[in-house]
Amino acid sequence: MEKVDYKGKLYFISEKQLNSNVLLPKIPDNYFTQNGYEDSKTKRVCFCKSIDKCLMALSKNCKDLVFNVYEVNDASNYEVFTPSTIEVPDSKITEELWILTKVKVIYIGKIKCTKVIPNEGYEFSYGFKTARLYDWKYEWIN
Repeated sequence: MEKVDYKGKLYFISEKQLNSNVLLPKIPDNYFTQNGYEDSKTKRVCFCKSIDKCLMALSKNCKDLVFNVYEVNDASNYEVFTPSTIEVPDSKITEELWILTKVKVIYIGKIKCTKVIPNEGYEFSYGFKTARLYDWKYEWIN
């Protein structure tokens, strides 16, 4: 993990509406952390530089799913870190960034994924396996 001087926008998406405008660091509960392919020790809040990258980082079929979209309230107020590919195997593709403290976010709207963008996808390795991430088309629904 490397500290970066990041001043741009950071996005977070969730199928659930947040109960608060504050996100607390935690260990993600997913296939990669459960099986030792992703850091399962560092509590963090995960963000991406774009909504497109957030969708890609979900590593799942997003067709017809609806997501609430949040933006960090002034990312320059936080220490931002870039995880290595050992910590997050697809981080070079998703450009995932971490904040290790609680983070204030602003709700900016809802999107609905409409379809995958036809392409070869982006291959990455984890352990002795490979997987692909894909781009998604989406539309704002409010």
